[in-house]
Amino acid sequence: AEKAAKEEAEAKAAAEKAAKEKAEAKAAEEAKQAAEKGAKDAAEAKAKAADEKVEAKKVTSSDVSYSRHLEAQSKLLERMKEVTQMRQQPKDISEENRLKEKYAVLPLEERAFQILFDLGMVEQTPDPDDPEYDDFLDDDFAPENGEWE
Repeated sequence: AEKAAKEEAEAKAAAEKAAKEKAEAKAAEEAKQAAEKGAKDAAEAKAKAADEKVEAKKVTSSDVSYSRHLEAQSKLLERMKEVTQMRQQPKDISEENRLKEKYAVLPLEERAFQILFDLGMVEQTPDPDDPEYDDFLDDDFAPENGEWE
């Protein structure tokens, strides 16, 4: 009977030891999975932060572009007011004398262009290399200049 009790106690101890090892292995596996998940979450968070930074740059870039566009529109409205004023007739004597002096100093071809420009009949083509150039609407006319997805 003693031998059977001893064998039973040894079997019970072996079972407890096996259960303990199994629990430790399971805990180690869970810890490993948690670490991997944490690393994956950290990588995803880092990628998301990078994407947000790029998006913020795009927004800033488009905000700058849009503000330049608004400035260009403001200049265009000012130009339209000037043309409207130049087209008004009759002009007073002092205004006519000022225009005569302005145009008299110009060579014939430049004078003709300046008169047509002042009346809004011709426009100067903007230089795309000019830092003041407004490229806000370029994508509407030339898709190869934009980011089309």
